[in-house]
Amino acid sequence: MRLHELVDTVTADEPPMGRGIDIDGIVSAGRRAERRRKGGFAMGGAAVLVAVVTAGAFALPSHDTTTATTTATAAAETSSPFSFTFGAYDAGRLHVQNPTDVSGAYQVATIKIDDAPSNAYGSLTVYQRGAFNEASLANATTVSVNGQTVLQASLLADSKPRTGDKAIAWQHADGAWAVVKAFSTDADNPSFADLTALIAGLEPNSSPNPAVLPFTMGYLPAGYTAVDVAEHSLPGWDSVTGSDASVYGGAIFARNAPATGLSDPYLDLPGSFTITVSSLAESAQKPPPIDAAHKCTDADAATFCTYSIITGTTLLSVTGNLPIAEKTRVAKSIKLADLTDEATWTPASKLLQP
Repeated sequence: MRLHELVDTVTADEPPMGRGIDIDGIVSAGRRAERRRKGGFAMGGAAVLVAVVTAGAFALPSHDTTTATTTATAAAETSSPFSFTFGAYDAGRLHVQNPTDVSGAYQVATIKIDDAPSNAYGSLTVYQRGAFNEASLANATTVSVNGQTVLQASLLADSKPRTGDKAIAWQHADGAWAVVKAFSTDADNPSFADLTALIAGLEPNSSPNPAVLPFTMGYLPAGYTAVDVAEHSLPGWDSVTGSDASVYGGAIFARNAPATGLSDPYLDLPGSFTITVSSLAESAQKPPPIDAAHKCTDADAATFCTYSIITGTTLLSVTGNLPIAEKTRVAKSIKLADLTDEATWTPASKLLQP
């Protein structure tokens, strides 16, 4: 049964959806935290760091067929597109969780930090060979940690260092970088030493785990493909907030996505759109009001309109740079799995099922 056959409420009217269910608030949670240096979040009482891991030896899925290193060859040949190739591990008071977001260029996992300010957060990134632009770490200095060459830098805002905001980067394989970015109100908590403790524990899994999504779709606009998918988190840059009980999963679709020159996971790709499936019950949100006076038009759909379908306590949203007619067609083609049983979820590589 298609999702639109179960619809209780259909809204094709923003801007915005109002305070009842702040779609912009859900979709923009991570980017607001970065841009405003607020949005500190807690998980189980611990401050949170985020890890985005750069591949090479990690055999991250790539859109080309070239394996990155000799070590990665066997895993790359057997892994499906959008596979998680590393898992949870501990490094001192930093605790890497299982990754939740993956693209052809990177993977993202949350890291919990013991005894850090409640608003501390950050990211660890494992990129494909050549995907990360190390020059994006302005004013970085080079240090040696147990024989490993490491870049470390204070992060800048308006060309000035931001107190407590720092980054490290190292090559875990030739041309393949791992990057940690930490944001905190405490200048030395977490410290550079805390961050470099992550280096030794970063290792690939013996077998990749394909990412799965709680939906399939029967229609995809011509020229678009999935470029980033997320389990239990928002996709792309917004995944830096980590696993979220109110989000089942989502995906970013684009005609083109850069494979090189990255400084962070994807954010606001030109011409892209995003599908998100979330729980109104878990987020304590109320359904949006229907404003019959406002109807999305092709002219404003790219910037203002989110097409949303609510069935019971489940919210499906299609946002981004598509005409409203296309957003509507995409949304109505989606079929949800049993959201309580991940065995019914679909590998991201098989998302399109006409």
